[in-house]
Amino acid sequence: MYHKTLITTLLSTLPLWATAAPSLQQQIDLATAPVKTAAALQVELNNPSSPLAALGDDLPAFSTSVTFDAQGVTALDSALLQHEI
Repeated sequence: MYHKTLITTLLSTLPLWATAAPSLQQQIDLATAPVKTAAALQVELNNPSSPLAALGDDLPAFSTSVTFDAQGVTALDSALLQHEI
């Protein structure tokens, strides 16, 4: 369950610039996102029980595809996440 929650949260916090004003749900997702910075992503990647470990050989490509700004995740390669779901 945590695996899907983390992936859903990462996907839901993608560019808020896509809409003029973030919806209440987007604001909640951003506020509760477990990974908002490159440092937090590194901590998650170093956790052997992280759901991201399920990405296997795709993990390095995924981790380098994630970009951040002051609000959190701005982009990631969602195809890598969708492949494993």
